[in-house]
Amino acid sequence: MIVVDTNIISYLLIPNDTYNPLAEALYQKDSRWSSPILWHHEFMSVLSAYLRQNLIDADGCQMIYKEAMALVVSKPVPDCGAILNIVQDSSLSSYDAEFVALAMETRLPLITEDKKIVREFPDIAFSIETYIRM
Repeated sequence: MIVVDTNIISYLLIPNDTYNPLAEALYQKDSRWSSPILWHHEFMSVLSAYLRQNLIDADGCQMIYKEAMALVVSKPVPDCGAILNIVQDSSLSSYDAEFVALAMETRLPLITEDKKIVREFPDIAFSIETYIRM
């Protein structure tokens, strides 16, 4: 099992994304994805942007959302203190810190294309390509 951020979920499920082939390769390597419950809200925001730009219609957005819900194991919000420690010791937002905290709490790798997260937490956060090569 791995922890993925919302962008990784988007890369897999939203058609025509440049990262789609990498996300598919990641899914082939490990199809057990988890994420803090926050991903629901972030993913809805991503879908809303596609809807507003008329890139995906409402039915398509609903279908993708349901697919995501079946794919990702939603985990409770990690410990507040752990999130705040990450925020205090890094330049991450509290949102990004939730993903890092969950990875630390569960001792699972965090897969993200966020270069700042990978740079600041190299022992736990990996890009898709790096993780696939491991």
